[in-house]
Amino acid sequence: MAKVHRFSRRIFLSGVAVVANCLVSACAIASCGGLAPPPNQRQRVNSPNGHYQLSVPTRLSYMDDASKTWQVTIRENDYGSIVYQDTLSDFFSDLDVYWLWDDTNRVWLYNSNNGAVYVWEETEQGWQKQRWDNSQNRTLKARLTPPIELYPEYAK
Repeated sequence: MAKVHRFSRRIFLSGVAVVANCLVSACAIASCGGLAPPPNQRQRVNSPNGHYQLSVPTRLSYMDDASKTWQVTIRENDYGSIVYQDTLSDFFSDLDVYWLWDDTNRVWLYNSNNGAVYVWEETEQGWQKQRWDNSQNRTLKARLTPPIELYPEYAK
């Protein structure tokens, strides 16, 4: 009987150790902010030429004081000053968007709500936003192609 009791106690203690290890691991992940976001949703990403930094934070919408939108924000790397912010964004934060730089320093964004794709290019007038997949903009669509890495797995 004493052997069975010691054996049961040993199993119980090893189970407690496993649970404790799981809790420690979970706390470590939580304290580090969880898992890293996918590459097409990372914040503060430098442009390929190193001049700019892209982030897409959520901010209060211009439409009302209750909703938030994702706002493409481009900063200069040297001074940190904002050179472009999409304050008229209609990418609501309760839906996913995906973004990244392409090899030629353009910003691309995929809106999971409607499958729309947008591109930002630096021009002499500053950063310009255009809807890439708009059928009325055939010249833009013929000239540019979004990187395949822009899309989430389910949309590729």
